[in-house]
Amino acid sequence: CKDDPFSLDLVIDLVGNGIKFIFDSTNQRLKLIVIYDLNMVKLRYGGTHFNVPENIPPTYRKIEESFGATFLGDYDRVRQRLILSFRGISFLFLSRTMTIRPKLREKISLASYPASTSTAERIGKVR
Repeated sequence: CKDDPFSLDLVIDLVGNGIKFIFDSTNQRLKLIVIYDLNMVKLRYGGTHFNVPENIPPTYRKIEESFGATFLGDYDRVRQRLILSFRGISFLFLSRTMTIRPKLREKISLASYPASTSTAERIGKVR
């Protein structure tokens, strides 16, 4: 990195807030905001909270209600995670308990996704 300081992105990690900012090293523009600890932030969209640490868990259903999901998301079987993306924002759900219908290799079926607000469907990251 000493020889080429602009080869890597600049990362500012606010560990106490659970947020990471990633900047392009050459033009210094913000590329990505990653919220990796949702127990430290309140999030809302269109006036509706979809994450309040004290009483609103960030579940798949809550994201669907807030953003109006039109598709089921992309499921990565190897990493056991579901990525639900909208313009400008993606939600990463981690789960070891999901079961997938055989016909839906890359898309997850809502019928096979846990419907409760358990930790199995909570957001792992917001990007």
